[in-house]
Amino acid sequence: MAAKILQEFRQPEQGQAKLSGEVDQLTPREVEVLEEVVTGATNKEIAERLHITENTVKIHLCNILEKLHVQNRIQAAVQAIRDGLVDEAILGD
Repeated sequence: MAAKILQEFRQPEQGQAKLSGEVDQLTPREVEVLEEVVTGATNKEIAERLHITENTVKIHLCNILEKLHVQNRIQAAVQAIRDGLVDEAILGD
């Protein structure tokens, strides 16, 4: 997961530069799910940690991808870190 994130950081922006106001506001629950995605958790692990179903996790992920204008969870994790959408403390030292 970390290698994929680093690879995304190295790739030039492909027309995805956004002003901060262009990203739709994430709900608190979507931020929680996104934080779990950043740590590399699977949908099942996210569901267990947040006490929700895997289907609910998938719905949150779809909403997150749409709001961040990205195509997959790796891009969402990269953008979350890059734009400070999640607490960096979750990454550890």
